[in-house]
Amino acid sequence: MKIISYLLLMCCGVAQAIEYADVKLGDLPGPAVKIVRDGDNNFQDVMMREWTDRVYTDEGTQQYVYQQGYDYSKKEGYIRVLDLQGNIVREEYSAKTDGGVSREETQLAFELFKAHPEIQKQLQNLKEKIYIYGGFNYLDQKSDQACYSGNRCVHIFASTISNPLVAHAVVRLNDKTIPYPEYDTDPVVMELLKGRLKKRDK
Repeated sequence: MKIISYLLLMCCGVAQAIEYADVKLGDLPGPAVKIVRDGDNNFQDVMMREWTDRVYTDEGTQQYVYQQGYDYSKKEGYIRVLDLQGNIVREEYSAKTDGGVSREETQLAFELFKAHPEIQKQLQNLKEKIYIYGGFNYLDQKSDQACYSGNRCVHIFASTISNPLVAHAVVRLNDKTIPYPEYDTDPVVMELLKGRLKKRDK
């Protein structure tokens, strides 16, 4: 049995547990003002901002409530104007007004990042604690690309104390996929980053 176990260890190896550092709330975007989910608990509408402002009209000063967010079903952002009674006065949708992502969306992106098999392969042999950060919007320039205008895509990065970039992916929140699991961490780029880190530490 010892011989068989040894051979299995030599052939297949043992998967090493990946150790992640705790994410501090101060490193995350602010929470959404309001989130509407569908029957499967997926994001349907994420309202990021809500504020009240005065508008000067011929009838005098009017107060309105403004809301900005992203509608997952439409794949568009919106700016909504309501009166103080909650009635919608005007509503405009556009893929160009999606705004930044919320804390809740970023946390979901982190979990998708950590669960992706290709990313796990990149990180599983690291012996240092791994720090995850990101949540910045990403936009492709061509209509046939995965993160073209309208899609809710974000950068997610992983680093360690000794290496500023051990993984970098782009997560598409609309369908919880990762179209770019290795965005710019090819071997050449990694060697350049390591070289810069060594120079910085000298």
